[in-house]
Amino acid sequence: MAKQVKTLIEFKNGEIMDKINTEFLKVAENIANKNTSVKPRKIKCEITFMPDDNRELIQMSTVVTSVLQPTYATKTAIQMSMGLKGVSAMELTGNADGQVDIFGEVHETKVFTMPLVSGGSK
Repeated sequence: MAKQVKTLIEFKNGEIMDKINTEFLKVAENIANKNTSVKPRKIKCEITFMPDDNRELIQMSTVVTSVLQPTYATKTAIQMSMGLKGVSAMELTGNADGQVDIFGEVHETKVFTMPLVSGGSK
């Protein structure tokens, strides 16, 4: 006996509905992330119907995607120098080495050095 359903998204044993719900969870997590903007998010559900030559059998294909907001850029200031040994970058935080922040963490200046590729710079 055939079961009457209210919508096409109940086809394929509810798989289409599950995909929509999965994308909704992504949207909800993205909205809850305070490192994203308050701009809108979207869930896109594209349903394609491809009939056969006799127009009796129709292949239905569904793709569900979400459009989220990216997280804000993480910015920091660095001082860079280039020498014979390579390129060095030092993060500038405004805290002196050994200074304790309000969370009790002791500050240490972070330095990254990368050797020059053979041949050096001119």
